[in-house]
Amino acid sequence: MRALPKHHAYNLFLEKESQYLMVFKNKRTYSIMLGLALCGFFWGIYLLFIFPTPEAFIYKTALTNAFLLMGSISLLALFYFISAYESLTLRKVNRTIIYEYYSVSDKRGWKKHFNDFQYIQMYKDPEFNANGMRINKHSIWHFDLVGADDDLRVTIHPGTLKPFKAWQEEEAIAFAEKIAQFMEIKAQKLIAEF
Repeated sequence: MRALPKHHAYNLFLEKESQYLMVFKNKRTYSIMLGLALCGFFWGIYLLFIFPTPEAFIYKTALTNAFLLMGSISLLALFYFISAYESLTLRKVNRTIIYEYYSVSDKRGWKKHFNDFQYIQMYKDPEFNANGMRINKHSIWHFDLVGADDDLRVTIHPGTLKPFKAWQEEEAIAFAEKIAQFMEIKAQKLIAEF
């Protein structure tokens, strides 16, 4: 398995949990829906508006090439979204974390131990900027597993599709503490300062 780039983006949701195992996986549904929407948009415009246009229209060739190119790129993106898969498995018995990432032509990942991570950090979006103006009406809680050398940050989410809102602090703390107790690490709440 090849190594991941240093600033790899993790987007993992709690899928399965038991006394000795926790499995986080990516939610491919949104990605697939985005790919389908892009395909429908570009191919729909081409088939409904550009294809029936008479040949005498001066821009028909250029528009045909542009929309067929974008439609083809959308199909490739949809194929990539369908094939992409990532999972993070926490095993309590041997205290290991295994991350696997698969795509059409690639397989990457890593294996680490629980003691390679210092803490789970929870933080929410900043609600006000330096001038005191509100910048986010609906801030949410984020959770990162922070590596011991602070260069590895793995973003994880609870199993629900909807994130914890700012006012759901008790639920967010309970989720962070559940992961912290499972891994026997600390849970840290980061407070944004302006």
